[in-house]
Amino acid sequence: MLTIFVMAFVDTMGTLIGVSARAGFLDKDGNLPQIERPMMADALATTFAAVVGTTTSGAYIESATGVEAGGRTGLTAVITAPVSYTHLDVYKRQT
Repeated sequence: MLTIFVMAFVDTMGTLIGVSARAGFLDKDGNLPQIERPMMADALATTFAAVVGTTTSGAYIESATGVEAGGRTGLTAVITAPVSYTHLDVYKRQT
């Protein structure tokens, strides 16, 4: 259990710092201000996924691609989710 916690913690911390550095959110000392907020969101998402029996979700380094393209707020994810859902519907029709 401790191994899984440490693995998830280090993965999330590295992703947050990496994506935040790319987005320019780090302060002059290289720290992420209010890091408690994204860490809590990741913890809640992981806990919720475990409760409903799905794979865990969380912060992914692939987010750096979205940040590099200009998406720095949650609005990017809100737009991407329905667009991805429509593509799934088109895929289901073809099979």
